Amino acid sequence: AEEVATNDLLNVTATARFTPPAAAGATGPTVAGMVVLDIAVPTDFAPETASLEALAKRTAKLKRWDIAGRKVLFYIEDMAAGVHDHLMFGEG
Repeated sequence: AEEVATNDLLNVTATARFTPPAAAGATGPTVAGMVVLDIAVPTDFAPETASLEALAKRTAKLKRWDIAGRKVLFYIEDMAAGVHDHLMFGEG
């Protein structure tokens, strides 16, 4: 097992997939307007703001993010059904 020391920076990767129920008579791909992805931050860790800002700049679908207590909330726009979206950020 790996050990984590004070001031270590960890990379966190979150993967989300939109899996809506099949809609009768639907044509074309189903797209979610806005999805909120809620990622818990382990005790004694904190999200690195610079890492989150960099993620937002390189991820067009990520419209905003918020830190709420021990969580990071990601607001992802236009997730298509069945497509995996990956978000990677650092925390220390």
